[in-house]
Amino acid sequence: MTTCAEVIEILEREGVRPSAYCVLGTPENDDQWVLERTPTGYTVYFVERGERNNECSFATEAEACANLMERVLKYPETRQRS
Repeated sequence: MTTCAEVIEILEREGVRPSAYCVLGTPENDDQWVLERTPTGYTVYFVERGERNNECSFATEAEACANLMERVLKYPETRQRS
C-alpha cells in the first residue's frame, strides 16, 4: 500500500521534476499531474491551460497513488533534464 508521502519519495528518486506533479496541494503550474483529497476519497487529474483533464476518482489513497505514479512515470517529459 503506497501513501502520498511515499509517492513523493518515489517520484523524486525516479528523477521526476517537482513541477510535473502536485500531491495534496494546490496546483501551481499548467502541465501538471495532481493528486487531490476530496470529501469522498481522492482525485487524480492533469492540469492544462487551467483546466482539469483525464480526471479519475478513487476511494482509497493507495489506488490514487498508484494511478498518479503510473501516469507520471509514463511520460519521459516529466523527468529532469541533465
